[in-house]
Amino acid sequence: MREVSSNNPIMAIVEQALASQQVTPQQYFQLMTAMLADRVTLPEQRSQINRIFDEVKLGRIEIVYW
Repeated sequence: MREVSSNNPIMAIVEQALASQQVTPQQYFQLMTAMLADRVTLPEQRSQINRIFDEVKLGRIEIVYW
């Protein structure tokens, strides 16, 4: 993992979701909130979060209720 995840909890969620192909509803909500509140400033980070949203829509990342 890159260093960005250790300093940025949002990007840690992104990396975890891409690796495991799973995300919890709470994590999904955190990603949505970060995007809507403009807490994600780098274009690369926005792109990665949008990738998570796309992968969920396509069924490649599953929302898991633990």
